[in-house]
Amino acid sequence: MKIAVITPYYQETADILKRCYASVKAQTYRNFVHMMIADGEPHPMVRTLHDVEHMVLPRCHDDAGATPRALAAISAFSLGFDAVAFLDADNTYLDNHLEIMASAAGTKDVVTATRNICTSSGRFLYVDDFESDGIVFCDTNCLFIKKSVLHLLTNWITAPEHRLWSDRQFWASLVNPAISRLHINTPTVNYHSRWAWHYQHAGLVPPPDSVWIDKTVDGRLIQTKHNQG
Repeated sequence: MKIAVITPYYQETADILKRCYASVKAQTYRNFVHMMIADGEPHPMVRTLHDVEHMVLPRCHDDAGATPRALAAISAFSLGFDAVAFLDADNTYLDNHLEIMASAAGTKDVVTATRNICTSSGRFLYVDDFESDGIVFCDTNCLFIKKSVLHLLTNWITAPEHRLWSDRQFWASLVNPAISRLHINTPTVNYHSRWAWHYQHAGLVPPPDSVWIDKTVDGRLIQTKHNQG
């Protein structure tokens, strides 16, 4: 099985991009290509990574990476890849991620991984077994999809006011009886979080650069905006 790992990026630092790249390069499964997609602002460091396919989009789409993911996945399937995995530039894989996903895929259309919630610097906080569970929702970084869902890739694109949550719109398109799915309980993705609620769930005070937002997600998480006063 030939896999494309798709990483959209926009204004991340060289160190963050290198950390993402290193985690993909370290995979025990070797039949893959890492595709890094510049959403309007290519980083010169990425051009030096000669084992990476670098796609540069002419402008930023301002949709949390949704359009770069969709375009790169369509390109990968058109080029003959059997499956696509996604990894945002600020997150990392464990070394066995692709091996576990490929081994589990079988006849399934979609395989979903479990993730570790970590600090933005990479310190482990907890295993996420309730927010991204492969049932109600699956984080983009935990998705492994086959060409059989190619026709659903346009569901990444959503209205401007919903762009932060486009991953949930895409996931909703996968949750239907025509799409076969399998969830892996072993965590193989490290989600380097800046969301305040992840720190709160771990019993910590969120750091100053945390992202606070008023949002109810699927009736499961209610986040109160940080009191700036």
